[in-house]
Amino acid sequence: MYAIPWIITYFSTKFDSPELVLELWNKVSDQPSGIDVAYIFFFAVALLMDGEQTILDAEYASLPVVMASLRVREQRDLTRLFERARKLIDNTPFSFV
Repeated sequence: MYAIPWIITYFSTKFDSPELVLELWNKVSDQPSGIDVAYIFFFAVALLMDGEQTILDAEYASLPVVMASLRVREQRDLTRLFERARKLIDNTPFSFV
């Protein structure tokens, strides 16, 4: 439910810089056929995994605020998420992608 706006806007609302958004979009378009569309979902999971401890520590009532606070603030955050998304893809059977 919380990730739907991320997917609809291709994360443009979660990035602090338009340049970072464009880099994500370029990364998605550079993926091989069959993974290109799925990559955005793997990236969403990577973002959730990045904020996992914050999400788990939050009280249920504050989850909307916590989920809204998950952001990509700088290049190193984006690079880390790219690496995590790639590992997720590599560890997922192609039939699920």
